[in-house]
Amino acid sequence: MGSVTDDRAVGTPVPSRPAGASLFRPLPEGGLERRIVDAYDACLDRWGEPKTTMADVAREAGVSRATVYRVVPGGKATLAEMHRRHSLASFFADLDALVPTDAPLPELLTSLLGSATQLLADDVAFQRRLADDPGAVLPELTFRGLDRIFAAARVFFGPRLEVHLEPATATVTAEWLARLVLWHQLDERVTTDLTDPDEARALVEGRILPALRA
Repeated sequence: MGSVTDDRAVGTPVPSRPAGASLFRPLPEGGLERRIVDAYDACLDRWGEPKTTMADVAREAGVSRATVYRVVPGGKATLAEMHRRHSLASFFADLDALVPTDAPLPELLTSLLGSATQLLADDVAFQRRLADDPGAVLPELTFRGLDRIFAAARVFFGPRLEVHLEPATATVTAEWLARLVLWHQLDERVTTDLTDPDEARALVEGRILPALRA
């Protein structure tokens, strides 16, 4: 995959976010867009995507349908896209806050894997939708949504990893970690519990670090 650099010591300032980071910012609290997206999220949890209408969203948000269409002129498809982008950005922002900013590479990788897996496991709405309506959720976690997920992983954690790795290797590693988390979340045959620090560390030390050094 690439090489671990020897001259990148712990404590080196984290590089700034790439330009694409602006595409992965959660909607600001208190704004009308956030209010409507939160209302859409509540409707999804209550009725599922196929049964949710723009009228339901307007009612949940406490605004008129005209207001919803003014803020989301593309209708339900545009709202669904806004919701996907906001949810993904919120997930990575929460994850970013949980991961230590100044840690050796093994600890950083272990924390990324464990914290990301735990966030998904603790997301009650996500887990319910995954169980009740996998047809609506799985496409966003597989082929159609992978590019977006991997792009967000590169934006949020590429700079963290560049403290320890060459930039090209850091980019690939960020995507690789995202793949591992999704694999352990979706494949019931996987027995490794990444929320267990010991098991996550064993995966890092036994598989990931040797591959980086290869």
